Amino acid sequence: MNFRVFKQYLEQYHISGITDLFLNISKQKSLPYIPPKKESSKQNTTIPEPLIMLREQCENCDLCKYRKDRQKLVFGKGSPKAKCIILGNPVNQDENLTGFPFGKSNSTIYSEQFNKIIQKGLIEGEKLPLTSTDLYLTNITKCRVMSLDYEEIKKCVPFLIKQIEIIKPKIMLVFGEIAANALFNKTEHIDFYRNNQGQLFNDIPVFVTFNPMDMIKTDILKKMAWNDLKKFSEYYKNLFDIKL
Repeated sequence: MNFRVFKQYLEQYHISGITDLFLNISKQKSLPYIPPKKESSKQNTTIPEPLIMLREQCENCDLCKYRKDRQKLVFGKGSPKAKCIILGNPVNQDENLTGFPFGKSNSTIYSEQFNKIIQKGLIEGEKLPLTSTDLYLTNITKCRVMSLDYEEIKKCVPFLIKQIEIIKPKIMLVFGEIAANALFNKTEHIDFYRNNQGQLFNDIPVFVTFNPMDMIKTDILKKMAWNDLKKFSEYYKNLFDIKL
């Protein structure tokens, strides 16, 4: 069909009253672009109801004498589906002010040392095979401890045990003799735990080393701590079949 015949063909349609055979595309309103829905990242970070309820119980707790010195509750932070719980000694001044276990990132020498241990390792070129999604951090107590009293600390341990039951970690790493003794209900020197790494607490292997502040006192303690952490690291990698 040549152009002249095609033009006559269209004019006949127009005469017959058919005016919308071809739409003027340029005059149509384009539909707004609606991006596809993304899966909410909250699925991995949503705090489970039992953990929320447990925190409320801790907020309202007055079972021990340490409650009067609390400025902020130090409940815990990290993934509620963590593979590993890291447990620290009773809450100190920095933690009491910030509300964060092991202090807030780079806020004090204490938290700087802890971050160095977790993120960079104690020896240059070596580090622990951990990511933030693997971890949940907490303390053996939820309030600041001004004076050491194991009988008072024991009153807080049931809250920790409930946290462990909710999170269901596969392994635990404990920093400090006090935390280890309170967890296992013993009064041992830290070397007892260091020489018996991997002891089970409710079927969970537990590794113990020095409190982060102790590690910065001498290079000897730092090297001893790194030997503990290397044992933890090897066990962790084998447990989760991690190849580095």
